[in-house]
Amino acid sequence: MLREYIEESWILGGRNEIVEQVEQVRIPFRSYCDTFWNLASQGDENVTECSDSWVCPEEQWRCDTGQCIEAEWVLDGVWDCFDASNENDPLTSFVSDRNLRLVPYSTLKNKSINLNRTYRTSPFSSICNLTMEFPCFHFNASNPWDNLTYNRPCISRHKIGDNRIDCYGAIDERNTVTHCD
Repeated sequence: MLREYIEESWILGGRNEIVEQVEQVRIPFRSYCDTFWNLASQGDENVTECSDSWVCPEEQWRCDTGQCIEAEWVLDGVWDCFDASNENDPLTSFVSDRNLRLVPYSTLKNKSINLNRTYRTSPFSSICNLTMEFPCFHFNASNPWDNLTYNRPCISRHKIGDNRIDCYGAIDERNTVTHCD
């Protein structure tokens, strides 16, 4: 009986109706552009759709990608936006008026100062400017440990989440890359 079930389960539309698994999944409206993949296709986090068309609830921060996150996640040291824009230093990057109404500039500045103190004691802090750069070994470097001054293991924060792998292990695309070919 088990063998028959397994054989039938591989046949689409077989007696065990595998078709049920192919049915379209419905998710709540607010599950779109929230930085969490709710659909296997990841279409609910389509960066183009989110940045062009999505409007965040007033109580949520809008990432540069158009995704919406909780305001307290801004400048907490964790990438919540696919492009890590919630960790951008407000002193060196643009913050929309909409986001400033949600989190005042003075609060952003204080959070940024505190986060920069943490960065100063982080690995690579003597090599990379962690407020503007992300530390990683370049994936195309023949010997990433050779001459760290010349081959600085740092990329611009703007390269995070740009769908182009710059770092070993694709860690700069960790919120966008789901598998490697």
